[in-house]
Amino acid sequence: MRQHLTTRILSWVTIGLITLGMTLPLASLLVPIPRVSLNGLKLEYELPTWSFKAFKKGKLQKHVEMWAMRGHPLWSWSVRTMNQMTYTLAGEVSLDYGTSVQGGKDGYLWQPMYLRALNNNTPPPQKKIYATFRALRRAQDILKPHGIPVIGVINPNLLALYPDLLPQKYINVQNNESSYSASLRAIERFDPKIVNVFEILKNSQSSFPFRFFEPTGSHWNDVGSCVAIREIGRELGAFWGENIPEPQCESYRMRFPPEPAERDLVEIANLLDEASLYKPAPYVIDRPRFVGKKPRRILLVGTSFLFALEKKLLQSGVADSTTLLFYFRQSRANGTGSFHSLDKRNLTREEVLSYDAIIVDANVAGPGIMGYGFLQFVNALFDPSEAKNDESTPKVKKQPHHAAR
Repeated sequence: MRQHLTTRILSWVTIGLITLGMTLPLASLLVPIPRVSLNGLKLEYELPTWSFKAFKKGKLQKHVEMWAMRGHPLWSWSVRTMNQMTYTLAGEVSLDYGTSVQGGKDGYLWQPMYLRALNNNTPPPQKKIYATFRALRRAQDILKPHGIPVIGVINPNLLALYPDLLPQKYINVQNNESSYSASLRAIERFDPKIVNVFEILKNSQSSFPFRFFEPTGSHWNDVGSCVAIREIGRELGAFWGENIPEPQCESYRMRFPPEPAERDLVEIANLLDEASLYKPAPYVIDRPRFVGKKPRRILLVGTSFLFALEKKLLQSGVADSTTLLFYFRQSRANGTGSFHSLDKRNLTREEVLSYDAIIVDANVAGPGIMGYGFLQFVNALFDPSEAKNDESTPKVKKQPHHAAR
């Protein structure tokens, strides 16, 4: 009898909770419930207008379902609550292997988009890699007589630089050669000018009591990008025949909370208590300013790792103006404002020759896509016979941040 009563109570409680969940969207129309934001996810869903035609085709039901699931304010609260519970109990942001941000060791967040490269899931695209570094060397040879250095930069990522931060269950290294190893052989063959910041940071780590990435950020921290720009400045100064003062990257001050640039991953993780993941971050103190013989324009082509380098070039006076061609698809000037679609018809010979230096980058996860087609484009622009060598211009989509949900 008692067991039967318990079963009935549990049944009614279950039915009540289901009914409550079904009526909450309607209740939110009558009761003002405060909303919480979700980074990277749409929140504005309106209850659709009744239409027999839409009902007959099933579109009305679909829109009502989406509104009921996400249009009410409790959905955003539930996302942050679930993510926080998962992180607190399991140390991960999401149990979904398809998430764009995940929890690692020592309180670090990491991006699964770099996992395939770390595990060598596929053989490297040898042909594309060799074509890219041949194109880099060719671009350097073409523009050198015009007084324009072209510098290739290999930037790091957290997993490549600190694989020890990755939980063991994600490690499944295959026997394939890495794209990075194949790229090193191509670099040795064509001998282009490369600033391998990945290796520089790896070899410099013992000189610093912290990592070059912050636990809550997707890119190198201020000291890491300082080490990168110091080496790039040396190359530019040697080419221009000018003495560019070097930033003292070893002189820094710890600051809490870290600046927004070091918090982008925790923001898209959509936790209830983001601040609990913040750690003091290092920021360089000594930033000498360069006064050159003339104003300098610098063109940068590649990934979001160039954001920090562009900022430092402008702050230090090494560049008086900059243009960033983001993935060779979008354009922005001087590190401010929004990106605009790139019209490559405007990238003429005269426009290229108006710059005093060109910096192209790619991540250590795939150096063979350096320039994202820009190098082949420029080579063909100055030497039409180069167009026939454009066999493998990379077709690469930008890797955006997607919020955890």
